[in-house]
Amino acid sequence: MLTSLFSSNYTINSKGQSFPGGTWRNVEGEKFLFYDQSAREPGPLKTVVDENYLSSGAQITGIVLSSLAVACALATASWVLWKRKVRVVTASQPEFLYLLCFGASLVGSSVLFLSFDEDKGWSESQLTAACKAFPWFFVIGYLTMYCSLFCKLWRLSKLLEFRRRAVHIRQVMWPFAAIIASSIIVLIVWTAVDPLVWNRSIIQDHPLERYGECRSANYGELPFILPLAVLIAITMVMAATIAWKLRDVQPDLAESRWIFSCILMHLQSWLVGIPLIIITDGVSKDAEYIMFVALAFVFSVSSVAFVIWPKIYMVYTAGRTTRATAVISIQQGQTRISGFTDSNFKKSEITHPETTAGHDLTHLRSRMDQEVRSLRSSVPEDTSSVENNSLPTESPPQVEKDKDVEVAQPIPEGSHE
Repeated sequence: MLTSLFSSNYTINSKGQSFPGGTWRNVEGEKFLFYDQSAREPGPLKTVVDENYLSSGAQITGIVLSSLAVACALATASWVLWKRKVRVVTASQPEFLYLLCFGASLVGSSVLFLSFDEDKGWSESQLTAACKAFPWFFVIGYLTMYCSLFCKLWRLSKLLEFRRRAVHIRQVMWPFAAIIASSIIVLIVWTAVDPLVWNRSIIQDHPLERYGECRSANYGELPFILPLAVLIAITMVMAATIAWKLRDVQPDLAESRWIFSCILMHLQSWLVGIPLIIITDGVSKDAEYIMFVALAFVFSVSSVAFVIWPKIYMVYTAGRTTRATAVISIQQGQTRISGFTDSNFKKSEITHPETTAGHDLTHLRSRMDQEVRSLRSSVPEDTSSVENNSLPTESPPQVEKDKDVEVAQPIPEGSHE
């Protein structure tokens, strides 16, 4: 409280020089007005120079790209539902395509939770809730995309191995359930123990500059991001492995080539995006936000585009191609036809050819005999170990150990009907 005031005056000597002087006097109890004409003492003269709010241009860009990604996933899922009875779509197991589109929509919408700050009218509690929701949408969506691809191809692989009469969806969904459950456990622990909260902290004193972002206050984000990253890597490896196993299957049943392209694009995006996010963290809010938007958009749209959009092309150009390719693999103890096209693709199960009528089984064996005869004619005469292999009518073929021969032959038109 102001209790005294110094009053200054000047004394002028004979030479015209002035000398300051003055006295202190007691002003306690008197009303004193400061520069703003009030009796309230002013605070320290320290002004916030830059809050690093998200710019309107970056926000609009992010919301538009996120909306496009979600719209793309929903539109593609609607097309699959519309064309679900078409042979190409039915053979592609539309149940898993729905899951793929659902996961893509979650990934695409996740960046909406990063698109707001105090400058856009959101309170700190609202921003904290958005921070907590972001990893749930992104991680669950990303794992759903890859698990759906793996289960889809794994189900087809079980059919082509001729080891089951019917392959139901529930028989191949346990990896999906295990991985999603593991991610949910990690996310629950993260949310309960050290959740992401909105924090705007000072990053520079002179001039004063502050930066707002989602942070875990106690242990940091790394202990929870690492196990989630391991789950993501596992699903990518699983999908790549099963796609490689089915690489010789025709594309209307298995999309191995497209899945490899999708995985490669995602891997490149991770390798480029993660370092850029680390570099821009705490430096430029717009740059960091745009990197999150770009990653989510690429992951969401590319997954749908590489896996489902080729089927749209195949459906509308089906009349131009009438030939297919089958590959017979003769291995120890089993005979496998890759790319075999049959009409027994139901909504919820893929049937083994032996579950069809008797004439279908006879037709299948006739085709296998034809392919084996073609195989024999293409193998040199000195390879007696291969020529000794035949395809009996009643018993499975016996093949010499460690022999694996694959021959691609065109299937005559109309042979699959």
